[in-house]
Order: sequence, then structure tokens, then C-alpha cells
Amino acid sequence: MKGNIDKAINYLQLYRMDKNPDYLVMAHRAMKREAQDIRKLSLNSDGKRKKAKDTAISQAK
Repeated sequence: MKGNIDKAINYLQLYRMDKNPDYLVMAHRAMKREAQDIRKLSLNSDGKRKKAKDTAISQAK
């Protein structure tokens, strides 16, 4: 999961240097993937939302 955040940061740094809007799109996609991963973590096996504490514990693993 850290990989998506790192990718987004790298793309934003590239955008800062080159001003190529494609890098913004790629950073946005990486952030969306990260958000999707977090959402998947916050679901129990029965598809219902976990409590925030349980999500934090599963992310720390």
C-alpha cells in the first residue's frame, strides 16, 4: 500500500519539474488505488464496515 503513496509523490515531483499534465493524472490514479485499498481493508468478511480501530490494526500489519 505504501507503494501507491510513493508513486503519487514521485509523479507530483515529476509534474513540478516538467509541468506535464499526464503526471497529474498518474498521481491521481495512484491515490485512487490507495483509497480503494484502504476501503477494502475496512470491510469485514461479510461485507460490512469495520470499526476504525480494527481498520488501523489491520493496516499496521
